[in-house]
Amino acid sequence: MTEKRIMMLSKMALCLFLLMLCADVAEAQEADYYRMEVGAGLGVQNYLGDYNRNLFRGFQPMGEVVAKYLPNERMAIAADLSIGALKGNAKNAGDPYISTHDFTDFKTTIGDLSLMFEYNFWRHGMAGDYRHLKPLVPYVAAGVGASYINAKDNVTGQKTNDFSFNIPLGIGVKYKIAERVNSGLEWTIHFTSSDKLDGVADPLGIKSSGLFKNTDCFTQIKIYVTYSFMAKCRQCNN
Repeated sequence: MTEKRIMMLSKMALCLFLLMLCADVAEAQEADYYRMEVGAGLGVQNYLGDYNRNLFRGFQPMGEVVAKYLPNERMAIAADLSIGALKGNAKNAGDPYISTHDFTDFKTTIGDLSLMFEYNFWRHGMAGDYRHLKPLVPYVAAGVGASYINAKDNVTGQKTNDFSFNIPLGIGVKYKIAERVNSGLEWTIHFTSSDKLDGVADPLGIKSSGLFKNTDCFTQIKIYVTYSFMAKCRQCNN
């Protein structure tokens, strides 16, 4: 075997080795991408309606469990189950007639199940690989939800139960703590189809039509932590 052939074979072997090494590195770089997340969160929520028109008043505790499916690094589909309290009274209504003639003072327990679509402004993941992932990304979210409402008037003792559909819209920021550990901060407003989050429908006696016209809302501010699993198939790359 001539010296030229030996050199050629050596170069081919080196190129083959480098290609195999690059393939292994690419696979290792994709190892931190997982299809599913599950976790829990804590936060506060408040009521917006006839007895409170202030976005930052009357916060009460809430908790949630959440599961997410991630089709790619920019999108997520989240199922969120939460439970928490709401409260308000006629004194904080912001309406002179209600404040003078109404003595409602309520506390509500509300359970909500929402299905949300999340869109990240940048590709989310551990930084440092060829995909230019960002560990800290802002996102927007929207979806549909259903709520069970149990309201009690603390003055009269009257209880009211109701079921409502809602449209949740949210903004937030996600941070990837480790390869399988994620965290996030989110603010969401739920536009409900019910006017009974406070236990009282139309306290001013103003009749209206339309699915979300003259109805109540509630907002949530929450911090959550999730755990990633179901790694992306590295052989089939999907």
